[in-house]
Amino acid sequence: MSVQATDSGSTVLDLAGELDLAGARAMRTAGFAALAEPGCSTLILDVAKLTFVDSTGIGCWIELRKHARQHDQRFVLRGPSDNLTRILTMAGLASILDVVGHPAAEKEA
Repeated sequence: MSVQATDSGSTVLDLAGELDLAGARAMRTAGFAALAEPGCSTLILDVAKLTFVDSTGIGCWIELRKHARQHDQRFVLRGPSDNLTRILTMAGLASILDVVGHPAAEKEA
């Protein structure tokens, strides 16, 4: 995972590989730290390089989204694979998460 702050007030967490219990803990910590930074208006999780996500990872996304919304910040998932998009849709999360960078998600927006 890498973290990059932009000049526009966004922080990007670039996730790769498997997001399981161990990886979710690190992502959660980095996500909350990014949202706590002064001037952070948007937390973007770039999920394009993820090969696996378990329920712990998705639960952390919901937690980060809730925190961001409570502090008038935006939470974005960028670049989900077709498989991840299907999972989010089946779980009813595609409609509440801000998903960008996937053709199906962009058609719905």
